[in-house]
Amino acid sequence: LAVTEMDRWLCALPTFHVGGLGVYARAYFGNNAVFSFQGKWRGRAGEFVRVCERHEITLTSLTPTQVHDLVTEKRSAPARLRAVVVGGGRLDPATGEAARALGWPVLASFGMTEAGSQIATESLSALETPFSGEWLRVLSAWQVSTDGCDTLLINGRALCSGTVCLLNGEGRFKPVGLGDSGWFKTKDRAETRSTSDGASELRFLSRSDDQVKKLGELISLDHLRIEFESFLKPSGLEGVLVALPDERMEHRLVAVVESEGTDEAAASEAVAKFNQAVFPFQRIDELVMMRALPRTVLGKVAWGELKRWLAK
Repeated sequence: LAVTEMDRWLCALPTFHVGGLGVYARAYFGNNAVFSFQGKWRGRAGEFVRVCERHEITLTSLTPTQVHDLVTEKRSAPARLRAVVVGGGRLDPATGEAARALGWPVLASFGMTEAGSQIATESLSALETPFSGEWLRVLSAWQVSTDGCDTLLINGRALCSGTVCLLNGEGRFKPVGLGDSGWFKTKDRAETRSTSDGASELRFLSRSDDQVKKLGELISLDHLRIEFESFLKPSGLEGVLVALPDERMEHRLVAVVESEGTDEAAASEAVAKFNQAVFPFQRIDELVMMRALPRTVLGKVAWGELKRWLAK
């Protein structure tokens, strides 16, 4: 990010999460001013822009949901802003390019709590080309590799040493599990490659625990969710796919679409087109309309809460 002491950060992520804490840590090491934009995000995209303008913010970090809201409301980027690190999930190329068109200098990143922050991030030079968010440059503090199943392995000094679990009111430390090689096995699938200058790049594929069986076939929910989003996008709808246990099929796929109740025809059409484009065992079995998807404070879908709601 080529940070200098002249940069000014805005933290729009909760500080109990590594994404928000990382903003303050980076500002501390860079001797930068840092400002806070806390509280519930929904409906406050315009306020966020005004805070950026008031404090002449140059750097910030957002989730894909926050970028989506800025694009949906057609909010132009503040003039001083020179980089927005996007993490906490995949930013789809169409939304990323739409954000760029509004002046938002979005850079895709990949990180995890166990790593303390980012593992890979697009460089500033990526702003000179159309947004893709595919291959991300691995930061110098990290080494990355994959096993035979494309499971991502990481190694670096910033790797956590363990976790603290609360058991009967008492905190217990559990050391992080490392393989025989001393590398940490993540729950992500990825591809890695070397660059001409000797660095490494990483491309996220999916969560390794997102695969379920349906009709005896193994399917990747991440892949299908991205595909389904592309069929919803022309109608301006937002939705997700959920796999629920099924006695006959092992799992059934449920499409949950956000709506005020007037868009069911458009959602049904998107489901029909999706089902025509995929294999029979990948087809959506049920469509559910929902006023608003349950989300975490980071804007991610609260999958557990959503599944409990669907189970009712």
